[in-house]
Amino acid sequence: MMGVKKNTALDSENVPNELEGCYHVYLDCGSNRGVQVQKLYEPELYPDVPVNTFFKKIFGKVAKRREVCSVGFEPNAKHTEYLKRIESSYNKCGYRTFFKVPTGLADYDGEGSYFSDNSKEFYEWGGGVIEKRVTSKANTGKVEIIRLVKYIKDIVNTRDTGASEQDLLSYNPPRVMMKIDIEGSEKDVLIDMALSGTLEIIDFAFIEYHDDHLTDPADRQKTEDARMVANTLSKYSKYDETYGLSDEPLPKC
Repeated sequence: MMGVKKNTALDSENVPNELEGCYHVYLDCGSNRGVQVQKLYEPELYPDVPVNTFFKKIFGKVAKRREVCSVGFEPNAKHTEYLKRIESSYNKCGYRTFFKVPTGLADYDGEGSYFSDNSKEFYEWGGGVIEKRVTSKANTGKVEIIRLVKYIKDIVNTRDTGASEQDLLSYNPPRVMMKIDIEGSEKDVLIDMALSGTLEIIDFAFIEYHDDHLTDPADRQKTEDARMVANTLSKYSKYDETYGLSDEPLPKC
């Protein structure tokens, strides 16, 4: 469980924790155009969608959503300008929002290529950083690759939440919610999280699997292993893809 003290490891390296003071954290892994973050902060624009029920269950009432910090990861550089507009708009309104773009997620840190699915009408939402797991082979450039396990352990789990001892024992302690829709990389990331013990940090997650077009037996087996890991924890639900093509106006403050 999250403590109330600051992260001494980060302090000793003089590296500020960007999530310092974030009571709750929402990890939007595979942001595309950031619709899930908009659902979190402005659910009235997206009525009757499945994820709203879980946002309320995990983070509480809409009036307290400024306690939730959002971190989005998106490898498609074409979404950079729009995601940064979302980031700026919500931060001006008091919702701490970070979009790391172009940035892919995997079970290692480094550099990789982004492969677009060339589906412009769907904002290229089928693109990814693993060529053989993407239906198209259109290489659109290099992107930073982040090991999600490291980010969760070093940043999310070491933040000072500002929670009191009473908060930690209450019905609404600091929580972490995660969405994973990373076009074939989810199997590597989930297994890495399980083996490293990082899944224990996540209170709830939505996972979208991408195994329909896999032909490599090793990849298919890894997907089954990832499903088994998630299912044993009984805290995961299928990802809510509603309003994926919406273009609601951003808040002005």
